[in-house]
Order: sequence, then C-alpha cells, then structure tokens
Amino acid sequence: MRLPPNKLVNPNGPVKVHGLKPVPPPLVGPFLPLGGDYADVLAYFVERGRPTYQFTGMPVTKALVAIELWAPVAITILPFVYLFLDASLASQSWYYVSVYLNNGEQVDNPSTGAVTGSPGPMTLISNDLTLPPNEGIMLASIPSSQGCTVSNDPGYTFPGLANSMLQQVTFGSAPALEPSWW
Repeated sequence: MRLPPNKLVNPNGPVKVHGLKPVPPPLVGPFLPLGGDYADVLAYFVERGRPTYQFTGMPVTKALVAIELWAPVAITILPFVYLFLDASLASQSWYYVSVYLNNGEQVDNPSTGAVTGSPGPMTLISNDLTLPPNEGIMLASIPSSQGCTVSNDPGYTFPGLANSMLQQVTFGSAPALEPSWW
C-alpha cells in the first residue's frame, strides 16, 4: 500500500503513519543531529533558542557546547548540555569533558564517547553510549552570563561558575525540567 507523501513524516511535528497514532518527537533533543558541519549544528540550537559555547583557545569550529535543559539536582537546578567535537578530537572526548565541561575536574565515565552515524566533521559526544543519542546529555560547569536563562522561570539566574574554559557564542534559554528517563 502506497501512502501519500504528506502522511509519512512531518519534520516539524509528530511522525504520521497511516493507521497508527502519531508519535510525538522527544521532549529532549527533538530531531537532534548526530553531527555535521559546525554551521548546521549551531543552526539547530540557535533555531531552538538555546545558549551555546565554544572551547577557549580553540577555533570555534572544533567544539560546540549547547545547554539543552536545566535539571533539578540536590537543592538547585544545573545545566545539562550536548557536546559536539570535531572528528579529530572525538577519540579523546573524556579529556575534553573533564577539562572544558567540568572545569578541570577529572570525570571517569568509560561509556562516554562519540555516537555512531555522524555525517561529520563534527560528531555528537554522549555521556552514555548505551542510551539513545538525545539522552546523552551531560552536566557542565558554565560561566555566568546574562544571556543564558531558564525559560520557564525568568526570575531565576544561574550564578555560573568561574569556568574560563568556555566562551559564550550565542544567547538563549533552556527549560527547567526533569527528563522522563530519570
């Protein structure tokens, strides 16, 4: 049975398949790219209004950090991010997570690495390769900024940390929520 083209996939909303209920896109990282060139990956986060960062001392095209959400941890909400690295850096992702995202604190997570299927030259780094890519978000230390806000609590300002390893590229906001898989 051949279906009309407009019933197969709607990239801006639920997936429609004849005879089945629509499946909504995931709440976290809907249609998340697994990689691509820097401009395309950055455009995805800018379109969603998310704040983004680059690694200090590196060309902007080598790494992209984007805040996906703020999640409750202990008595505060903390930023969780997606990390994209140039393919030349991806094999050493544990180093870049420790130095740049965690402000020099050693993080030992053997399941952190590059997801498969990236069209390159940048690739998505997941904090747990056993999870779906959009669930591979990771905690990060971000510098304070007036251009990085919580979208569903405009009165809240994350104090930020003294992380000189990240520089903000674009401003934006991310929602405070607890992902369904927690």
